[in-house]
Amino acid sequence: MISGSLSAPLSRRDVKESAILWRKLFLDSLRESSHGASRQAGVDKLREKLGGKRYLLVLDDIWNEDRLAWDDFESAMAGINPNKGNVIVVTTRLQSVASIVNTYRDPYTLKVLTNDECWSIVKARTFGDEEVPEQFEIVGKEIACKCGGLPLAAKTIGGTLRGKEVGDWVSVLQNGLSNPDLEANQNSVMQVLKISFDRLSFPSLKKCFAYCSIFAKDSKIERDDLIQLWMAEGFLPDNPENSLESLGNRFFNILLQNSFLQEAVKDKYGNIIHCKMHDLVHDLACSVSNSESFNAEDRSTDDIPKVRYLAMKSLGTETQAITEEKASYVRTLFLQSSLPDKILPWFKHLHILKLCDAYFKDPRHIPSTASRKAMRLE
Repeated sequence: MISGSLSAPLSRRDVKESAILWRKLFLDSLRESSHGASRQAGVDKLREKLGGKRYLLVLDDIWNEDRLAWDDFESAMAGINPNKGNVIVVTTRLQSVASIVNTYRDPYTLKVLTNDECWSIVKARTFGDEEVPEQFEIVGKEIACKCGGLPLAAKTIGGTLRGKEVGDWVSVLQNGLSNPDLEANQNSVMQVLKISFDRLSFPSLKKCFAYCSIFAKDSKIERDDLIQLWMAEGFLPDNPENSLESLGNRFFNILLQNSFLQEAVKDKYGNIIHCKMHDLVHDLACSVSNSESFNAEDRSTDDIPKVRYLAMKSLGTETQAITEEKASYVRTLFLQSSLPDKILPWFKHLHILKLCDAYFKDPRHIPSTASRKAMRLE
């Protein structure tokens, strides 16, 4: 979306025509055949419309990382109106784009909203300027905490709750976006978040992101551990110019720059130790994993689906939750607590075995596929 706002009075038609010309000029700058009579005609029309006026131009959600294209557009804008006081504001989800278009000051990174700010959005969407009844406010503030600081989530949930009874609010608080009444709005949130996923450059990078769904929500994800897991699963393609560790670091940084990973904690040397994944982004990872991943740490394990990547608290007293057929399909297994030796051989195609506070009596039962690739005890 590109919108223009001029400091001197113009007719609504002039503003609309200028915005259209701006948009065409910007898009033409991103195409190889951008230099021609039609482009120059657009520049001339903009110069005629603006004259000596100052302008504010907002380029929203920019993805193009071509520095030459940006330089070309910037030169064209300078030719249209060289007066001081003109401003171009660019918003983007990519740190690389922010670095390319940066000319005046360091990019400003938006932080997530506070719970109070999320509540103000929910409140505005549900009650407008009216006073909020106490029982709604109590539940609403707790619902705002579920938004995770995302204005889109707050706006979506607020729109759904408009006109509903307090019982419906309590239902949302208890069930979150899994509430059937919120299915359409949940899809709208996922569609917005999935735009960033679809823009990831490599299919292997998308696999690495989807694999993160195996971690529990709000859990710390160790950077080095994650890269080793990607390597063991074979997600990182061989590259004679770069080691697998280097490629893993690159993929990790891309996910971090695109806000798929967040809350990065660094050591005293500036190296990232661990990070987290936003709950809604985790939902996206689960969605794009095509049901290949299942984390049973925070849910009932009465029935475990047939998945490749599995995380569980225990297999000791709940062996009925997984069959030999399902076990043979698993490639990654995260497990807490004890590990029955009689069940371990079922995981005959295991690539990764990660045991957290777990033990087993006879290591000979460990599948050979896992011992050759990755096994970790914590």
